[in-house]
Amino acid sequence: MSITVSESISKFEKRSFILARWANLVMLIAGVVTAWLSHADALLVDGLYSGVNFISSLVAARVGESVMRPSSKSRPFGYYVNEAIYVSFRSMILLGIMVFATVSAISKILAYASGNKVPELFFGAIVFYSIAMVAICLGSAYFHHRNWLKTGKRSDILKTECQASIIDSSISAGLGLAYALAPLLRGTLLNFLLPVADSIIVLLLVMIIIKQPIQLFQDSLSEIAGRGAPPSIVSAIRDGVEESANLAEYQIVDIAASKLGRFHLAIVYLKPSYPVSAQLVDEISLAIKDACRKKIGLIEIEVVLTENQRLVE
Repeated sequence: MSITVSESISKFEKRSFILARWANLVMLIAGVVTAWLSHADALLVDGLYSGVNFISSLVAARVGESVMRPSSKSRPFGYYVNEAIYVSFRSMILLGIMVFATVSAISKILAYASGNKVPELFFGAIVFYSIAMVAICLGSAYFHHRNWLKTGKRSDILKTECQASIIDSSISAGLGLAYALAPLLRGTLLNFLLPVADSIIVLLLVMIIIKQPIQLFQDSLSEIAGRGAPPSIVSAIRDGVEESANLAEYQIVDIAASKLGRFHLAIVYLKPSYPVSAQLVDEISLAIKDACRKKIGLIEIEVVLTENQRLVE
């Protein structure tokens, strides 16, 4: 991995995190204050979601730097796993907020159904809040996406932050639309739903957006568990080996590859046709790494010489 690539990715990540930090802090404060003024629990959920994004932007910046560090005695296999761990824990926190929101919404609906009085909602400030939040979230998502593209689509952290901003904008847009339409229930057969309109909105939003953090959690957990890379990546590595190694002298026995955060990790098993020196092994290893990095991007490769015919089932 060249230092130029490492510094470039870190630079674009830092740009995104600085913007995300302040944008999410503004949305956190706005969500909590507006929820308190309007008695709308759904806005509190929106504010807490922004709070998670704010804290995550602080952690993500350090994670992004750590994964680019070279191996050390304490971490002989590198820091690549940090990114996958970050994404998995972040997804768990988001899922925890959604569970909290669901339990709170159901509790409020049950209390109302039991005859308990619930605070009256004030819809005026909510619509203006939602418009402002959607604008901030979409702006953040665009900025994250643009920086993600500039990293060559190599930063899983920026990809996750972009998706989080899109989710946040969807929440805010859904809240604004729902609260704008809720007053229309007055004088209709559905007027009895008005006091718990925000709880119903929360449940609908959770049903819509919960799939994405679950998918992110599953993907990151699969990476940590060592799930194999897709056939397209293995094929690209094989092409890199064939381009850089003389196949009359080296037989490709097998290729084992996986993805961990922004990096792909691979072991290439070769069977030489004649005894080779350590220097020659180093030279062929560097040639294969350079060829594969041009095709895939961030990848770490180890070349193993073997007599076995098949190593990975």
